[in-house]
Amino acid sequence: VQDVSALADCAALHTLDLRGCVRLWSTGISALAGCAALHTLDLHQCHELTDISALSGCAALHTLNLHLVHLTDISAGGLHGAAHAQTLFHRSDRRVGAGWL
Repeated sequence: VQDVSALADCAALHTLDLRGCVRLWSTGISALAGCAALHTLDLHQCHELTDISALSGCAALHTLNLHLVHLTDISAGGLHGAAHAQTLFHRSDRRVGAGWL
């Protein structure tokens, strides 16, 4: 998978597992910004992702797995719309926990 633009109109999408989609680019996930109900997103081993700021429109995002994703910027400003996020996995199987934004 390189692009998930077909999911742009899936406003009720709750859980999405893109684990291992090594050809998925940052521009390819921009369509997920319209998935307001997205609760859980697994991007484990999506090696080409460097920016996840497009996810700021995912207001219901609770759990985000970024294990083995090499982001260039994981700043709070990039995900400010995901205010309810509680759990972030990044670079290890350790939880970063509540308040990671």
